[in-house]
Amino acid sequence: MSALLRRLVAPFLLLIAAAASAAQPAAIRVVLDDNYPPYIFRDATGAPRGILKDLWSLWEEKTGVTVELIATDWGKAQQIMRAGQADVIDTIFRTESRESIYDFSRPYARIEVPIYFHQDIGGITDAASLKGFTVGVKDGDACVEYLNANGIRDLKSYPSYEAQVKAAIRHEIRLLCIDKPPATYFFNRAGAAEEFRHSPPLYVGEFHWAVAKGNDALKRLIDEGFARITAEERQVIDERWLGTRLTSDPWVAALRHALPVLGGVLLLVAALVGWNRTLRRRVAAATRELTSTLDSLRETETRLRTVFEQANDAIFIMRGAQVIDCNRRAEAMYQMSREVIIGATPIVVSPEDQPDGRLSVAVLGEMVARAEAGEPVIFEWRNQLPDGSSLDVEVNLHRIDFGGESCLQAIVRDITERKRAEREIQRLAYYDPLTQLPNRRLLHDRLRQALAAAHRRHGTGAVLFIDLDNFKTLNDTRGHDTGDGLLKEVAQRLRGSVRVEDFIARIGGDEFAVLLEDLHGRPSEAAAQAEAVAHKILEAVGQPFLLGTLEHHTTTSIGVSLFGGDGKESLEEILKRADSALYRAKTAGRDTLRFFDPAMQATLESRASLESELRRALPQQQFQLLFQPQVDRRGRIVGAEALLRWNHPGRGLVSPAQFIPLAEETGLIVPIGHWVLEIACAQLRAWNARPGQENLRIAVNVSARQFRQAAFVATVRDIVAASGIDPRHLTLELTEGLVLDNVADSIEKMHALKMLGIGFSIDDFGTSYSSLAYLKRLPLDELKIDQSFVRDIASDPNDEVIVRTIIAMARSLGLTVVAEGVETQTQRQFLLRHDCDAYQGYLFGRPQPPAEFETLWDAQTST
Repeated sequence: MSALLRRLVAPFLLLIAAAASAAQPAAIRVVLDDNYPPYIFRDATGAPRGILKDLWSLWEEKTGVTVELIATDWGKAQQIMRAGQADVIDTIFRTESRESIYDFSRPYARIEVPIYFHQDIGGITDAASLKGFTVGVKDGDACVEYLNANGIRDLKSYPSYEAQVKAAIRHEIRLLCIDKPPATYFFNRAGAAEEFRHSPPLYVGEFHWAVAKGNDALKRLIDEGFARITAEERQVIDERWLGTRLTSDPWVAALRHALPVLGGVLLLVAALVGWNRTLRRRVAAATRELTSTLDSLRETETRLRTVFEQANDAIFIMRGAQVIDCNRRAEAMYQMSREVIIGATPIVVSPEDQPDGRLSVAVLGEMVARAEAGEPVIFEWRNQLPDGSSLDVEVNLHRIDFGGESCLQAIVRDITERKRAEREIQRLAYYDPLTQLPNRRLLHDRLRQALAAAHRRHGTGAVLFIDLDNFKTLNDTRGHDTGDGLLKEVAQRLRGSVRVEDFIARIGGDEFAVLLEDLHGRPSEAAAQAEAVAHKILEAVGQPFLLGTLEHHTTTSIGVSLFGGDGKESLEEILKRADSALYRAKTAGRDTLRFFDPAMQATLESRASLESELRRALPQQQFQLLFQPQVDRRGRIVGAEALLRWNHPGRGLVSPAQFIPLAEETGLIVPIGHWVLEIACAQLRAWNARPGQENLRIAVNVSARQFRQAAFVATVRDIVAASGIDPRHLTLELTEGLVLDNVADSIEKMHALKMLGIGFSIDDFGTSYSSLAYLKRLPLDELKIDQSFVRDIASDPNDEVIVRTIIAMARSLGLTVVAEGVETQTQRQFLLRHDCDAYQGYLFGRPQPPAEFETLWDAQTST
């Protein structure tokens, strides 16, 4: 019966085993830090080595599952895991934010995380003592989250622990938040361990490995694999990387301790054998040696006392907090005699509170207790001298044996000048030397704090950007000294226009900023409060300034950006909004204020996006050149104007009015214009080669920035030569404003190209200066009447007079006249009656590709 049962059950057991085997993955990917000796690091060949490399290799043997170990920098390791490109992440601390995305293993190593700092710095004991310092951290490290949670945000990131240590040795950074094992390894390897100290641990982290949240099967597999590794196997790996303890063999240790005893016994036997013979000689020698030793001790004591008295630092010997001895430097430093100092405590020359706000008595008690417990203590201390002045010192307090008694020695160094230098460095780093106002860097720090406070309290604040109107004119006409005087006076008026708690900064040139906090909770009320301050500033700055003997009047423009407590706004976004609002105030005519308008910001962002796409348009061949016919009085095509179009793959056809000004502003118009001229010349050569089109002309618009290029003439000459066209069939269209911007330069370039045979036309004539004085000096061939005058020519008497005047002016100068925007027969008939030479507009043809233009030409020829 049992055999039959086994035959029946066996297939089911095979199925279960097959299912279990199928559920187990053939391979897993483990990502971890590659810069954490001795747990994991790279050797000289770049291969990963260390405790974890060996452990995962052993796990691979135990489970039969292949392990692909991805050792990389920690920030990238976390990105790989979050992207799902790895199954397991190792060398990870367990934090509250990470628990939402990972399931963690039990901890397998405890890691202390202190602050490492240069030996010149003291008082670094906890997170609170880091305020005012920049702290070096590793990208993605748990320490970043810890420091941010404790209000420390002045952090400088590095890609690895080794990079942190190297930066500290270069004195690029002076404080590091770094795990103790890699710090010890890298500082010792660089030979810089004596130069740095570390604080007590900020916290103790624990190493885990982790899998994605909910991946229980993989977690069980890994746990089971590590459970198969024996304690002896783990010990072999630990001893390989951490070393073998010197007393690991109890027999060797016992023998080591027994050998001195055995030696002593043998010596004792030998001594007893020769005791009678040598006793007197040894007594005499011992007496001489004792005398010599006593003399030597007296000499050493004298030398030590001399060093003690002549030391550059004050030295105190203390029993608890009470002084029992001191040197001469202590008397000089504290302006007190030795008799007064001995028997006193440091409290008699200390203020009630230390600079950090803690009671002096409490701080002293803590430091003495720590030193008496055997811990070397270094801290900064503020003293109050008998003459009322302050003395800042650094105290090195440690336990010593003094005459057989356990006492404390305090080595006290005067750091008053160092503190003064640090304050001066901070002033130079954070304050404007001219106005003594905070600078842009300190504004950013205060704004970060204001944002955090607004988020916590759900409050509202505002940033005002203030720019003096026409300040450059004063600098250029009266000199920088006068300009500096105005800036200092403006700073004073700003101080008088805001509350004491409001923050004012000079952020560069003639630009200032005001930070308002704790405004009304409702945005409308907060805006009204900010507006009231802005109007007060406008009024204050608008009053006359007396700069020496000069009475100067100026105005200012102000941009205002509100920020709220929702926590969604970044510092950069708020500053960008204030700057945008200031720009609006400037464009509105100055001497005014404007608030940030989200719609305007959206427009600016859209423009930035369009600019980015415009930069790709030419290399991606998105531009197209169309040609609009130009006809004579009989309606016969005599030429064409080349017109640029942008066929965007996503936006469709982009209006030239939208992208041409942007191309002009960014300088992209130069390569675009070069391309237009090349394509137009190539098309002109092709058309002039067709029967009947030998005299066809093409007109090409030239932008101001393109025309002002120093090599413009040479560029046109090269393109014309390369295309092989007859230059007499090419017309370059310029605007009046372009020509008059620099008349001498314009005339020189136009004459140079005119000598090649190229013609010139003034485009949009009548919309600018229209002065005969410059028209007579320019080598022009034609004037183009702007379509704005042609549009209402039949109904607006003013347009009628302007058009007739332009035609008459052209006739007097011997120039051809082309009318743009002709769309109706009424417009055409009016222009014919007044002797206009050529016409261009929808009545005769829209801008069209070359093939359609040729079709239109052929149709005209056939009729």
